[in-house]
Amino acid sequence: MADLPLTSAAIWRFRRRLADSCPAAAETTPASLDYNDRVTDLGKLLIMIGAVMVGIGVVLALAGRTHLPLGRLPGDFIYRGKNTTFYFPLATSILLSVLLSILLYVIGKFRQ
Repeated sequence: MADLPLTSAAIWRFRRRLADSCPAAAETTPASLDYNDRVTDLGKLLIMIGAVMVGIGVVLALAGRTHLPLGRLPGDFIYRGKNTTFYFPLATSILLSVLLSILLYVIGKFRQ
């Protein structure tokens, strides 16, 4: 019998035949496929993170033009000393927490 060249296609045909005859062999995949899947998933994740950051940037740019009193609500504490300034936006934090909780609750209801 003549020696056949070991190409990647020949190796995959062999693995496919082996997987058909032995199901346990189908669970083993070469490391390069796992790596490629992980890199592809990482790329998709980075694109999604970038899209979310662009969305947040647009919202913040538009919110800056609406002159909302966020950061200047009655429950926001500001202490100005001679050389220091301490700012604690308590009311703004509570308001944003309530709004985000409602938003995530609504999103969760629609996903079910």
